[in-house]
Amino acid sequence: MNAINIVNRFLNAWNQHDIDAIAATLATDVTYIDSLLDDEINADQILFRAQQAFQQWPELFVELVDQPAVVSNMIAVQFSVREKPQGEVLFSCAEFLYIEHNRIRSIQAYFKQSLDELLPKPEEENSTHDSFAAKSNNKYCTSGLSELDAKAYQAELLDIMDQEQPYLDPELKLPQLAKRLAISTNHLSQVINNHLHVNFYEFINQYRIRKAQQLLENPATANNKILNIAMDTGFNSKSSFNSAFKKFTGKTPSEYRESILTNT
Repeated sequence: MNAINIVNRFLNAWNQHDIDAIAATLATDVTYIDSLLDDEINADQILFRAQQAFQQWPELFVELVDQPAVVSNMIAVQFSVREKPQGEVLFSCAEFLYIEHNRIRSIQAYFKQSLDELLPKPEEENSTHDSFAAKSNNKYCTSGLSELDAKAYQAELLDIMDQEQPYLDPELKLPQLAKRLAISTNHLSQVINNHLHVNFYEFINQYRIRKAQQLLENPATANNKILNIAMDTGFNSKSSFNSAFKKFTGKTPSEYRESILTNT
């Protein structure tokens, strides 16, 4: 898949308000850097902010201002964000997106600058990405979370996931899960990212998919409609369920069910 297609998937996911689809385009350790505010956030925070935006503007729409400009794996895009299609422009932005292994590895956002000024020269590409990587490696350096506490939180988190199954709630977000553990969202994000090596939505979807596999393998529920299984395992739509299921198993739910029937 080429870089332009990945960016198009990313923007389409925003316009479909599909958090799972947005997550599917991001690398686990993606960094988003707001150059104007000198602020940096990680994958979980990107998805949380997206959810907040969709709640505030139910018809939020992202519109490309010009064709993306490409230098190797670095893409520069300029777009406007509207409160709804054909509605008022909330803000305009230009972003660098670095693509690696078919995922967005880093995003650097610029406001009130032209796209031409943002496009790096080919020889600048590696140094630009290296600076992104350095910031990513240091994003938790001041969190104050010790290794011992992180392991204790990880054990408690896994126990809650197994015993209480919070992932079955389609509205589950990082702050809600952090509240269950009585820890900060930043510490929970650090445990999931650094110790389980996935982002929040990948972590939650792993449990949802395993639950869906159980339902598809159980003779009492194997013939349920795919949409019903999606809803019963915490997904908001059949499309996001299909996408997540294929990502984790290599098959669509229907293909997985067929393979179970073939082997019995």
